[in-house]
Amino acid sequence: MFSELITRIQEEVAGLDPLTLPSVTLKDRGDLPTTAGLYFLVHAGLNVLYIGKAISLRGRWINHNRTKRANQLGHVRIHFLETSNPSTFEVPFIEHHTPPWNKTDNPGYDPTHPYLSVRRYRKWAKTQPELLVTLATLPEHEIEDFEKGISEGLMTRKQAAKIAGVEHVTIHSWVTDGKIQMDPITKHVIQESLEAYLKTREIPEGLVTAQQAAKIAEVTVGGIHKWAKLGYIQRDPVHNLITLESLEAHLKIRGVIPKGMETVKQAAKIAGVTTSTIHNWAKDGIIQRDPTTNLIILESLEAHLKTRGELPEGLATRKQAAEIAGVSPSTIRDWVKAGKIQRDPTTKGIILKSLRDYLAS
Repeated sequence: MFSELITRIQEEVAGLDPLTLPSVTLKDRGDLPTTAGLYFLVHAGLNVLYIGKAISLRGRWINHNRTKRANQLGHVRIHFLETSNPSTFEVPFIEHHTPPWNKTDNPGYDPTHPYLSVRRYRKWAKTQPELLVTLATLPEHEIEDFEKGISEGLMTRKQAAKIAGVEHVTIHSWVTDGKIQMDPITKHVIQESLEAYLKTREIPEGLVTAQQAAKIAEVTVGGIHKWAKLGYIQRDPVHNLITLESLEAHLKIRGVIPKGMETVKQAAKIAGVTTSTIHNWAKDGIIQRDPTTNLIILESLEAHLKTRGELPEGLATRKQAAEIAGVSPSTIRDWVKAGKIQRDPTTKGIILKSLRDYLAS
C-alpha cells in the first residue's frame, strides 16, 4: 500500500549516519534544542545504544529514564536530528541499527504493519508530494480500518472473545500462555492463531463454553456470566468453562416448580394478596420458604390461610378492622406499626379491644 513511501524512508535511514549528527554530552543536555526530533545515545563515538523520539528534545531529556544508566557507563553523547516527523523515522532507525537498549524483537519493517497511520502518512505526504501514492483511490473501509490500527487478519480481544465464546480476560490468558499470538506492533490478536487454537482446543466432557451454555439455556452470554458470578452455576477452575451439571441443575430449579411449592407470584394469587404481603409473611415466619429453591411451601401457606379465615373471638382481619374504624386497610397497618393498636402474635389478627380503645381516645 505504501511501498514507495517505505522504500524512500528506508533509503534515507540507511544513508544517514547518526555519528555525523550534532551532539551534546549528558552534562550539557540542557543545550539541546526545544524542537521535535530524534535522539541517538552513542557510546565512545562508536555504538548507538538507544534511539528515541521527542516533541521537544530538551524537554525529553530533563528527566530521561536512561540518564542514570548512561552516566554509569560513561563516554556517552546525545546525537540529535531535528525533524517535524519524528514518529515517521523512529522505528525504521531502530530496525536499521538494532540498538541494545531498545526493544528490537519486533518483526522487520513491513508495510503491512501500521507503523505509519493514515494521519501520519498524510502529514508526511504534505512535505513529500511526489510520494503521494494511491491513498486517494483506496476504498473507504480500508482507510477506516487502517486509521483504527486494525489490519486484515487481526482483531481486538473483545472480538476474539466473542468468536471463542469466552470472556476477554480469557483471551488475555491465552496470549500470556502462548496459546494464541498477538501482533507485536498493534497488540491485536492474530486471527489465524486464534482459529488454529480453537480447532485443537479440546473441551472436556461435562463442560461447555459460555456461548454453548447460552444456547442451551436460551439466554444471552451475558446472562451466563451473571449466573456464574452469582454462584447459580459453576465454572471449572482449570478450563474456566461452565460445568454442564450445574447448568442443568439451575435450569431445573429455574424452569420446573417442584410439587408442593409455589412462586411468590402464584402464592399471592392463591391468597388474594399482593406479592409484598407474601414476602412479609415469609419474613415474619408466618409461611415458610424451601431453603434450596427459595419457593413458598404450599402447605404452610394453606395452613396460614385456614387460621387466617377462622380468627378467634376478639380478633379481626385488617380489612374487617378497617370497616369497623371507617378507614382504609393501609391506615390499620400504619396504626399497628405505630403501636396505636395491637396484633395477636400467633394469628396476626387485629385485637379488637386495642382498636376500640384507640378509637375511643
